[in-house]
Amino acid sequence: MAWLLLRLGTAFRGNSVMSRILDSRKLLAFSTLARLGSFTFAARELHLTQSAVSHAIKSLEQDLACRLFDRLGRHVTLTAAGHQLLEYADKILADMRNARENLVALGQAHATPLTSSGAFQFSNHEVSSGIIATSRKSPSSTADASSFCSDSSPAAIAARAIDKKACG
Repeated sequence: MAWLLLRLGTAFRGNSVMSRILDSRKLLAFSTLARLGSFTFAARELHLTQSAVSHAIKSLEQDLACRLFDRLGRHVTLTAAGHQLLEYADKILADMRNARENLVALGQAHATPLTSSGAFQFSNHEVSSGIIATSRKSPSSTADASSFCSDSSPAAIAARAIDKKACG
């Protein structure tokens, strides 16, 4: 494992931090190919062409300056470096899936209700424009608009007991 980390460090001589980070799409292609053992099957599962998977693997091997697969006809097997990278790739991809799931759940759990109430004298266009502008700033928000008679009591308005039909 230490030698792979050393290779990761020495394989990249660029000044950019991004040049030292493994591409998640390449890791996904690598992990899928390692699991299925076939470029054709990996391509089908990933909804890519066989050529795209092949290019991703070739590029990853160039990035790491080591061979990850032994090619045996139409099938592939992992090299020692491939086995070590697979441990990292599976953890990285699992962490990425968990991060997505947790953040999506967090966004859904913190949906902000936007409520707007106003007298009929105000234009519905102005109220709805305000709600739309606010909801664009907070995509996880939900919108609700209501209107009431200007002579309605504040308690009835707060309880949402007023609707258009109640106004004369």
